[in-house]
Amino acid sequence: MTLDHLGREPFRIFFPAGVFAGILGVALWPLYFTGVTSFYPGQAHARIMADGLFGGCIFGFLGTAMPRMLAAPPFETRNVLVLFCLHLATVLAFAAEKIFWGDNLFLVLLCVFAALMLRRARHRKDIPPPGFVLVGLSFLSVFAGTVLAVIQPWSDELDYRWVTLQKLFFGHSGNLERLKARNWGLLIAVALMLFGMATRISGDFWPRIMASHYIYGAVLWTAGVLLWSSYVLPKIVQVEIE
Repeated sequence: MTLDHLGREPFRIFFPAGVFAGILGVALWPLYFTGVTSFYPGQAHARIMADGLFGGCIFGFLGTAMPRMLAAPPFETRNVLVLFCLHLATVLAFAAEKIFWGDNLFLVLLCVFAALMLRRARHRKDIPPPGFVLVGLSFLSVFAGTVLAVIQPWSDELDYRWVTLQKLFFGHSGNLERLKARNWGLLIAVALMLFGMATRISGDFWPRIMASHYIYGAVLWTAGVLLWSSYVLPKIVQVEIE
């Protein structure tokens, strides 16, 4: 894999960035309950999971798929590196409890991504499937929410969920057939993440066990993500032979 692949297929850098953001966002809870950090991570956790984890996966997917669907030039390597730096800065700002700076950085990230995509839309030779109009509406919703967050700080507690993205990993590395087989490692990883989420949520119903269940949930979810990553992320450096 070369730097040129990062430009043409941004998922190769954004998916690992999303995984890093997810682990960091979950780690804030045990760090808080064990006294390592002093600030309550409610706002930071919600934003890291939404903008960092989901955002990284979404930017990686759309940055890879949309230029191809539009039959337009792919992103340049420098474009992807700028987007990646903005994404990383956003996540680190949230982790440091700099919510205002994180919101502003994420807004800049959205604007830069939209500008890059609009430039390619102007040179398109094809149009995406009709259903992709929902992608545009979703992007506008995220943009509007981020603007509101910047104008008047607000927070919503978000329950995080895992989005399965193995098909893109395995497909672009020429391993799609392996994905169709039963992968016990991936099944165990997903089970650990689901059990971790259930453990974390259960803590909200019993205050006496909240701290311990937040920690157990974070450990289980992180273990699941690391196991999933050991199976999936190595496919990033493999290039599909056309």
